[in-house]
Amino acid sequence: MSRLPCFVRLPFLFASLFFLIINFSIASAADKSWQTGEGSDPANDGRPVAWLDYGVPETDDIQVRIACKAQDAGAPELDAVFGAPLGDLKNGAETVLIFTGDGFEHEVPGKVHGVGAEVGIAGVKLEAGIDDALWDALTQKDSLEYRISGQGAASLPLKDGHRRIGNFVEACRSFVKEEPV
Repeated sequence: MSRLPCFVRLPFLFASLFFLIINFSIASAADKSWQTGEGSDPANDGRPVAWLDYGVPETDDIQVRIACKAQDAGAPELDAVFGAPLGDLKNGAETVLIFTGDGFEHEVPGKVHGVGAEVGIAGVKLEAGIDDALWDALTQKDSLEYRISGQGAASLPLKDGHRRIGNFVEACRSFVKEEPV
């Protein structure tokens, strides 16, 4: 049995690796879905909490992670992080995330979050209340793109997640409590 010389085998090896990398990238993007849930938060005196993720279930491949925590009074606390290209921005830097698509254009202020972290999302932690126009857009638009000015855009498919996103928004809005008089 004759062996092929190294210079003949290497292109086949590189082509095989390239094929595997491309297929893995396509599969992981296709595996992303919207996940939601509700429960009680022991770190918040057992108050209700709702969460919404967009990513590959049961992995660290998460693009969007949002938690809505009920408070004693007033609006719930929202902790919303959208993974985004950050360029040279540093943790804590104030920025604006620009959402566009299907006739919707909206800017939401936030702070850079998770740069260099081994766990979690590197992106923008939004400073948006539950009445922000973004939440209705997430439940009504088929897809949106978002970006920091001067950086690349990230796509966010929404159509298949409308029911789950809507359930999250409804739960979070139900956490609003009247201020005591």
